Amino acid sequence: MRAAAIPTGMRLGRYEIVRHLATGGMAEIYLARAGGIGDFERYVVIKVIAGERRGNAQFVRMFLDEARLAAGLHHACIAQVYEVGEEGGEFFYAMEYVHGDTVRSLLEDCSRQQVRIPLEVAIAVAIGAASGLHHAHERESADGRPLDIVHRDVSPSNVMIGYDGAIKVLDFGIARASERATETESGVVKGKYAYMAPEQCRAQAVDRRADVFALGIVLYELSTQHRAFKADSDFETMSRIVNGELTPPTMLVPGYPPALEAIVRRAMAAAPGHRYQTAAELGDALEAFAEGHGLTISQRAVERFMHQVYGARPEPWRTAGGAARSGGATPRPGTPLPSSQPSASAAGLRTPSPPAPPTVALTPAPVPRTDSLVAPAVTITPPPPRRSLVRPVAVGLGLVAAGVLAAVLASGGGGARSRDEQSPTRGATAALAPEVAPAPSPSPEVARPTPAPPEVAPPKAEVAAPPTPAVVDAPAVVDAPAPPAGDAAPATVTIHLESTPPGAAVYVGKSRRGVTPLDLTAPRGTQPLAVRLERAGYRAQSLALSVERDGRRAVTLTKRQAIPDRGGGDDGFANPFAK
Repeated sequence: MRAAAIPTGMRLGRYEIVRHLATGGMAEIYLARAGGIGDFERYVVIKVIAGERRGNAQFVRMFLDEARLAAGLHHACIAQVYEVGEEGGEFFYAMEYVHGDTVRSLLEDCSRQQVRIPLEVAIAVAIGAASGLHHAHERESADGRPLDIVHRDVSPSNVMIGYDGAIKVLDFGIARASERATETESGVVKGKYAYMAPEQCRAQAVDRRADVFALGIVLYELSTQHRAFKADSDFETMSRIVNGELTPPTMLVPGYPPALEAIVRRAMAAAPGHRYQTAAELGDALEAFAEGHGLTISQRAVERFMHQVYGARPEPWRTAGGAARSGGATPRPGTPLPSSQPSASAAGLRTPSPPAPPTVALTPAPVPRTDSLVAPAVTITPPPPRRSLVRPVAVGLGLVAAGVLAAVLASGGGGARSRDEQSPTRGATAALAPEVAPAPSPSPEVARPTPAPPEVAPPKAEVAAPPTPAVVDAPAVVDAPAPPAGDAAPATVTIHLESTPPGAAVYVGKSRRGVTPLDLTAPRGTQPLAVRLERAGYRAQSLALSVERDGRRAVTLTKRQAIPDRGGGDDGFANPFAK
């Protein structure tokens, strides 16, 4: 991206420049802010003539022509122009900011991630673009005369998809209209070669049906994720278009609906008279196809898919320190660094990485799970030894009492203490000694054989005594009572996932969980987790993570070969699905 000609903070009319977004062949794009009474604030895109063109009177007239033409189009599927102005000799116009990405970027990103674009999304984009184009084609002047607007540059880079699912047609810069102050030279080809109609390639007169043909190409590439006519040279590309050298979609994508192929091929018919005569006709045919095949075409469906591909994307004015992405009218995140939202890079907008890796729970942990892991430590350990020791102590007490009674009767009590001192049960001996020693006569003998209070005392002494840990540990694992089976939840494991370089997006199934480094949790002993790591400029890598125990997994990503620059403003995108 070239250096911004207008510095941040400078004002153009009532708009304050926030940041430079992109530079094209004719214009520069900026994000700007307009303030108002109270806390009113609106963010817009400001378009100005590129530096080397500012002194060219013809380019100034073309620029103002484009602004005037676009400002007269008011449709939900066309990016709205708010104002045309001039500040210190700098001509500009302010237009709607669309928080999203172009179809070109979506094709590139889905190809890199090896994600198939659903037919519902491809058809919804085509229907939205057809609706916006039909509005432009039908536009009339103030006195009711048709303006005969033809976009002439319908291509993936000029159709925007908002992260909210909205579809917008952009850039009427080379549009043909009956009331333009400037006309293009006769015999000069206008547009991107790979998206031209045959009559455009021949530099012949065009009408709205040329836009229908170009939109057919966009639909073809969205629904197949293959290039339609692109070849190694511009001449060969145009030759393929003129000669109708197109691979049928049903030969590229297994299960591609023949009825949809028929719609695509009619839109891309070589002869204008064989195409849909209006963009509205194409849109109606797609709607009928979707209804007949049970497909849900809605803005919400597109929004869900955009979120699946890109995750949550903050508006650029909410992201500090990000660099704008070159090559599009809207900044978007690209290569992630170690954070849940990537940091600033030449590829897009990022947010600072957190100090520690986040933890993502793949399965909601029920409340009883935590309790079941803690409660046994409290309830298991003490009870078993008490139950297992009281019985032996009671038996020992009976034997000792019987021996004491026999000794008292035989010798008057003189040998009872020595026998107690030799007893192998130390806790029981310590508890019984005070009661046996003072027994001088047979009168207490009835009480001694059944000493109820001493039965409680021995376990207390035994729990505190040093030799008992082995006795306590064994029942804690085997014999301890456990919570009811219905209340216990399976234990979880945590897997710490790292990548080199860090900042790779982590997907479990189709759901994005964050970026590396990342802690993943899952129920212990379930099926291995199918995980995929993706990072711009690197090959996607799939893993199967065992969930038998906690662990750590480090992955080294392999660099992908750079996509060659196709030049000429072409909409080339890498396609790993191509054979």
